Amino acid sequence: MFFSKETWQTWVQNVLDTSEINWEKTTKSGKKKTVNLRDRLSSLSLDSYQDNAVTLHYIGSCRNDGTMLQPQHVMLMLEKISGMELQLSKVHRQRLILAVS
Repeated sequence: MFFSKETWQTWVQNVLDTSEINWEKTTKSGKKKTVNLRDRLSSLSLDSYQDNAVTLHYIGSCRNDGTMLQPQHVMLMLEKISGMELQLSKVHRQRLILAVS
């Protein structure tokens, strides 16, 4: 199933407009923990739409305490917003920017 560029833009905007997107994570000790993935996302945009494939650009957190927004987490947020099952085909980290907090 293919979606239009406008549909993807709507999903991206809906993710940005949502304040909380929860995900249940299993810790190393096997306990279940609910995490708000939206807190970890600083920006999300649709870079390109070609041949029914989209390229997204996102900026997320990566802290010493293990708080990190992975590409799979972005897909989970989009799946929750869209109600569709999406497939991550390729990940490319363009750069790493470090900041003192």
